Amino acid sequence: MAVETATDLSAIVNSNDFGVTATFDSNSISGIFDNEFIESDGGLEAGIGYTVTRFICKTSDVSGASFGDTITINSVAYKIREIRPDGTGMSELIIEV
Repeated sequence: MAVETATDLSAIVNSNDFGVTATFDSNSISGIFDNEFIESDGGLEAGIGYTVTRFICKTSDVSGASFGDTITINSVAYKIREIRPDGTGMSELIIEV
């Protein structure tokens, strides 16, 4: 099924399903919060791990976002480090505390 309308996009980030509510630019927005731990052995015996923290939301909700802006999720203020629009109306924000 193709995502074609703003209503479809809202359904993807609905806080009743997978989404959470965040505050950006004094507005409440919905998105999917992901704080994924990634481990890479890099060919070494001991693995190297790191966390990728991201928030996926409608691009229109963060159209004014810039590097260094703040987004608050679950009462934690995160700085935006990267903005990755995917061309479908959604954007992935790479964020950090």
